Amino acid sequence: MHRFECPLLGPLQGLLTIVFMPRFCYALAFVVAFHASQAAAIHLNVRADWPNVLAKSSTKTDTGFNLAEADDLRYYTNISLNGNQRTVYIDTGISDLWVSNWVDGSKDLGTVAQLKTPTGEVASEGPIKSAGLDFAGFTLNDQAFFEMVPSSGSIISYGGGIGLGPPSLSSIDDALGSKAVGKSVIDRIFTQNTSLPRIITVLLNRTNEIDDAASGHFTIGETLAGFERIAQQTKITLAIPPKSSKKDPTIHRWQTLLDEDGILGPDGLPIISTPSNSAKSQNGRQLTALFDTGSSLVQVSSPVASSIYSRFKDARFDDKRSLWYLPCDLEVNVTIKVAGSTFVIHPLDVLSAATVLTNGTAQPGECAGTFQPVDIIPHGPDLILGAPFLRNVYISYSYGNLISDSKSTDDPYMQLISTTNASAAHLEFVRTRLNGVDTTGAQAAQMSNKTPVSASVHSAHCFFTRNKTAVIALSSIGGAVLLMLIAGTIIAVDRWRKASREADGWRFGEIQPFFPVREPTPPKKMAHILQDDAN
Repeated sequence: MHRFECPLLGPLQGLLTIVFMPRFCYALAFVVAFHASQAAAIHLNVRADWPNVLAKSSTKTDTGFNLAEADDLRYYTNISLNGNQRTVYIDTGISDLWVSNWVDGSKDLGTVAQLKTPTGEVASEGPIKSAGLDFAGFTLNDQAFFEMVPSSGSIISYGGGIGLGPPSLSSIDDALGSKAVGKSVIDRIFTQNTSLPRIITVLLNRTNEIDDAASGHFTIGETLAGFERIAQQTKITLAIPPKSSKKDPTIHRWQTLLDEDGILGPDGLPIISTPSNSAKSQNGRQLTALFDTGSSLVQVSSPVASSIYSRFKDARFDDKRSLWYLPCDLEVNVTIKVAGSTFVIHPLDVLSAATVLTNGTAQPGECAGTFQPVDIIPHGPDLILGAPFLRNVYISYSYGNLISDSKSTDDPYMQLISTTNASAAHLEFVRTRLNGVDTTGAQAAQMSNKTPVSASVHSAHCFFTRNKTAVIALSSIGGAVLLMLIAGTIIAVDRWRKASREADGWRFGEIQPFFPVREPTPPKKMAHILQDDAN
């Protein structure tokens, strides 16, 4: 993909194309733009093709850009480090810039630090280097970044990421002692452009599995035209994780408390879930949710995922991928409640036909559940609302006083507008998955009187079903071994009794003599009795 250079004197100072490029059907373009005069945001609509016509390389055309194919569900853009072009994904869950492998001409700053995940876990460790960065039309001299070694099965396998989370999350800034070079990319953009409103906004669209076009937008310092009403929406304050001690720094993430009973399941009823740490909310009944563009799935606790999917007749859980699989023709609806508003999630986003999720795992006609069960981290969020949720909202992140040079007293906050209508989403599902014939009325029977089971229980059931013969054979062998152990124990006890009786002068099988009550006790027996009394 070519980076589009705009004239310095033109109205558009920065232009960024960001692409969502999974293997199956999604592709997405974002535009980051702002005016020196603070006029309306400028953005481009970019068309993306399905995999069979998706360009294998990036070439400029008369109508825009053909987008390169990728194998995952992340949103990508091109950046330049010392003139070396890199593809990185946009991530509001972290605050650092990292790339895999060597960057020509970069400067080693002599410090090694840990890159952390949105939940605070260590993802990898690597040296901190610096280079000149070109991003979205902004040039940042001497920008610090992590240089990482790719690792299969971790985020380091993706080639690079640019963190747009709250600057206080930056591991690089912490390691370098708050030097200017170590400030996060978004922090430096705002400090160098002081007249720019300190917000970013994200709008993600989807393909509907019939049409082959998708578009979306990402802005810095501006609101998209047509969405100006987001400024009047409720300002959603950030939920601050509890501190282990008073000396610990305050951690800001793009996370907040959902409303009480903030997740509604397929039956429209609340999914009951206990927060991982009740100190996060006053009543101890509100879940903490992180809004993360870097997450390709929605991650929840196992009971929540089970409550969504296991109630359906043909649901099954796959241990290896930690995903639920269901027939694609099931309409699974989930709703999130936050700040007094309701946000419907499109059924196409709750159950995905993405080949990257189904290849080699799904059975014919199955789709993957995008609410993935994970282990909840203490003091971390209870759920991560990634792309499947974010495709149903327009979201604004306001940094407020989190920017390092800020004189503002405004606390950071988020604002949301729902972009999905439940009735329209239902019709689109019927058109896409059911060939226009609405058979969803029969689903109620599948959900009635069926208590959701945990992923572990459902997995155990699936394991038994798949390996019934082997399980029965092993059970038979185990039963035989148990019977042998019982028989051996009986024999051992009998031998012990025999040896004890022989020690008393009796032999096993002999009829023991009867002594009248008035006769004295035999000498050996009396010796045992006296010894027992002494003890």
